[in-house]
Amino acid sequence: MPDKPKYEIKLVAKETSPLPKSRVDKWVKRAWQIPLIFPDDLVRPEEHTDEEFDELMMWFFRAAREVVFGRREDGKFSLTPIGWVVNPETAMQELHPLFHFVSGNENHIKVWLWQAMLIDLPITPDDEQTATKLSEIFQDLRLNGVTLELDDGTLLRASVDTGLSEEVARGLHLARAIIQPFELIETLDQLEAERLSTSQAKAVIRSIDTAIAELSALLERKDRNEHDLQRCLTSNPILFGTQYRRIVPKHRLGSEYEVDYALELTDGSVDVMEIEASTHALYTSSGNPTAALIHAEQQVLDWLAWLEENSAYARSNLPGIRHPQGFIVIGRKSSLSAKDAHRLAWRNRTYGSRVQVLTFDDLIDKCRSLRSLLLSEEASPPPTP
Repeated sequence: MPDKPKYEIKLVAKETSPLPKSRVDKWVKRAWQIPLIFPDDLVRPEEHTDEEFDELMMWFFRAAREVVFGRREDGKFSLTPIGWVVNPETAMQELHPLFHFVSGNENHIKVWLWQAMLIDLPITPDDEQTATKLSEIFQDLRLNGVTLELDDGTLLRASVDTGLSEEVARGLHLARAIIQPFELIETLDQLEAERLSTSQAKAVIRSIDTAIAELSALLERKDRNEHDLQRCLTSNPILFGTQYRRIVPKHRLGSEYEVDYALELTDGSVDVMEIEASTHALYTSSGNPTAALIHAEQQVLDWLAWLEENSAYARSNLPGIRHPQGFIVIGRKSSLSAKDAHRLAWRNRTYGSRVQVLTFDDLIDKCRSLRSLLLSEEASPPPTP
């Protein structure tokens, strides 16, 4: 059974005049609705009908300047209208909590928030934690509306957003005259998240530019340069791609082998990579794979065989290294003729997911594609909420 709303009530003057139509008249009317609240006037009624309770709640909402959304230590939610009261000691008006609506039922809170919005009553969170929860409730209220039960038992879905589709809001469409304070907080949070995202994107673009420049400079050299290339790759892990969350250079497989890189993916699985010189050719003039390519492939195949035979031992250091994919980075695209490029593509398809051969230019091309994607996302307008 849902938790019945609990509340505290203080005696106040009763509203008799009709609601004003203009906003100025509304504030004039509120100025005359100053509740005369005294410390000894606290009353806790045993029972109220739903109609009486709603009328009482709406009276306090109309008399309030704002309503504060909070969450108590017992986990229940509260709405506290803030309005003018008369201090009997000084005979002066003071802003003061008028009432505490408390419920553990989130649907009650949704209905109360909807009613507060209906009369343009500003809703503010009690603290930073409740601001997050208030935003969540409002998003649900905006997307799904709120279900109201009429006097005859009919259920009606009401909306706080005129943009809701008919399928979602099968009832009232209520335009709101004010932007709620918590909506502004949410907007500021979104703008800050966008700013951080843009800042991070710019940082990644800078790291890509640095990596491409350093690797391109090394690739211009004519001497064998495996060690310098490995230092460059280790210093610029973005060259491996964004799918890897951790790069482990010179990872040992027992006492027999040492892989140039163990690459841990975001899902925890691990790939292995062999780095060869960029000056190596991949195919001979007659179209056969060179000794350097065959040696690199055999090296990776030996690693995969060892990992298959020693999987439990291998996982003691890298738990995700179960059925790794092996990569070889060797040579340049410029060394490949059109037929050689076709041969390499066919060779990679033949090995399937176990061994893939890349050139150093492939690493640069992937980085440039990532850079273009980040720039296009940075230039795109934010999505319409």
